[in-house]
Amino acid sequence: MDSSDELNFFSPETIENLTEGFLNILQPEVITVNKSLSDLTAHQEIMLASINSKRTQFEDTAQTQDIQALLIQIPNYKQKILNIQKTITSIDRRMKKLQVRANKLKELRVLRETNSKKELEKRIREEQILEAKPSK
Repeated sequence: MDSSDELNFFSPETIENLTEGFLNILQPEVITVNKSLSDLTAHQEIMLASINSKRTQFEDTAQTQDIQALLIQIPNYKQKILNIQKTITSIDRRMKKLQVRANKLKELRVLRETNSKKELEKRIREEQILEAKPSK
């Protein structure tokens, strides 16, 4: 018996009744499974939205913690800046004192050179006067 003989064995009405019965048996389960699948998909979308929301909150929390860590460092940086400012002020003050001292020393050197030149000129004049006077 081949498959065409088997189909002829059942009448078309019987085949239609069997098909209808088969569909009537399975259709409620298929509808239930389809509804459950739709519900599951909806719950999955809700869960994904919730997970994304939590992830965003976590990222925001992590960023907030980073910002808080930076804010905690501000007093340390402020103190470092104040120390640097004090050091710069001290160096500036010492530099000005050294410049004043250097100027005074320069003036003193110029004064000594001038006095030395005058003293030398005075001696030369005295020697010239002594040389110019005839001995008696």
